[in-house]
Amino acid sequence: MHFGPRLYYQIVPPKKHGHAIGEAESAAFAEAARRFRGRIVWSSNRSGNHEIYLADLRGKSPVVSKLTNDPHVDSFPRFSPDGERILFNRSRETWVSDRNPGPWDVWIMDADGEHQRRIAEEGFHPTFTPDGRAVVFARGGQVVRHDVQNGREEVLVEAEKVLGGAGQEPDLRDHRLTVTVRGAMYGAFGIYDLASRKFIAFPGDACQIAWWPGQDRVIWIEGHKGNGGTRVAWGPPDGRRVETLIDLPGKFSHEYFPRLSRDGAWLAWAASAGDHEPGRADYEIFLWKVGEPWDRALRLTYHTGNDQWPDLSLG
Repeated sequence: MHFGPRLYYQIVPPKKHGHAIGEAESAAFAEAARRFRGRIVWSSNRSGNHEIYLADLRGKSPVVSKLTNDPHVDSFPRFSPDGERILFNRSRETWVSDRNPGPWDVWIMDADGEHQRRIAEEGFHPTFTPDGRAVVFARGGQVVRHDVQNGREEVLVEAEKVLGGAGQEPDLRDHRLTVTVRGAMYGAFGIYDLASRKFIAFPGDACQIAWWPGQDRVIWIEGHKGNGGTRVAWGPPDGRRVETLIDLPGKFSHEYFPRLSRDGAWLAWAASAGDHEPGRADYEIFLWKVGEPWDRALRLTYHTGNDQWPDLSLG
């Protein structure tokens, strides 16, 4: 892993916004470009407010762009399956904590930051369906499916009534929905089967459960475990087995926000030195090829601000 000094200079990307990228980060992105041919998107408040940033690692030299520039909070970016669009959350108020799921709208833009538009009001943590035709998100006590083409919406589950709390970070595959339940059943997480209307609750204190692309297993963040108080775990969808995917030693070992590439071969996540506050702590972005030794994991960001919610697009 590459740990370097926090020295900063200004890179002006081929768009209208400037942003501070340090020497250590520049070197880390250059190393990432030698290993990973794709793009990484994430949210950062390094410019003073949370905006969406993108690192394009497909060419000879990495290009880092600031895609949004808005006085509200831009967070939770997610690539479409074809990599051509990016979903994200924009707060309805100037500052909103990630712990407040209410005042957010769902926005979409081209992967270069152009044609930004709101597609749904009061939606939290949106993700694309595998075919890219719809998105799912939390709205109040519901989990909603929204058709991107025509705007039609369908309530998939009344989470507060059925699961006992708000269903957040939903990820839909076929008729099964991974979901973290907040509220009366705080800490519950698992898989809700839309066909049988049954919820498989996983044991332990965990969150941010999602499907492993292309495989019948899931990943999540397991709390009160690991070197820094959390670890990235995986297991089968019945919740009967828990395996450690990665749990780095060292200072930045409080893992959060895990995200696999669409082929399941690469993992991006953020980690702090122990501070748990999602939108304010000094989280840094990491990248790792699944199955390699943990010491091959690459730290990408070296900023004292908050870097969070990474996502990956290949090719």
